[in-house]
Amino acid sequence: DGGLKADGTLGNTVHAARTSSNAWCQTECYRDETALRVVERLSNITGINETNSEYLQLLKYDVSQKYEVHHDYIPLHLKRQPGVRIMTLYLYLNDVEAG
Repeated sequence: DGGLKADGTLGNTVHAARTSSNAWCQTECYRDETALRVVERLSNITGINETNSEYLQLLKYDVSQKYEVHHDYIPLHLKRQPGVRIMTLYLYLNDVEAG
């Protein structure tokens, strides 16, 4: 149903445009030493302070899964501390046999 579960994670929501699995790096993940280093590096690259950023979103794609082109502008985000999303950075982490 996509709602917040007791452990702080969100339930499953099915979208035709997004067939990947995802998780937001919050609570314990957000305090993880590696996650903190990634957030700091992203802040250095973008010049945007971490307090004006969203939590890291981790996506996993299996063979044939997709995330179709879409707009991230959501009007109610105008009232959030970080404001609306102005950019997205992608970090690809892959295990490959060769190449």
